[in-house]
Amino acid sequence: MAYAGFRFVKAILSTGNGEAVTEEAYVYLPGVPGGKAIASQLGVDYFAVKTVLGKDGATEVLPIGDLSQNEKRLLEIALDELKTNISTGISFMSA
Repeated sequence: MAYAGFRFVKAILSTGNGEAVTEEAYVYLPGVPGGKAIASQLGVDYFAVKTVLGKDGATEVLPIGDLSQNEKRLLEIALDELKTNISTGISFMSA
């Protein structure tokens, strides 16, 4: 977790120099170009995907790409859990 945090902060700092950086990020997919298609495909609005970061924030999300059968099965399991967590988080925020 610490290394992931380091990589993300390093990526954000690099964008201040005008450099575009691609890094995994948990984003609101409909709010980033390319994200609506992924949100529709996965059935969730929030997901961690490769994201192009620029000086103005997330500028694009990249497609997930081809997955093996095992990866598809594991993604479905993760999505079921994620949908529950997102619903809980939204309920908490609106309370």
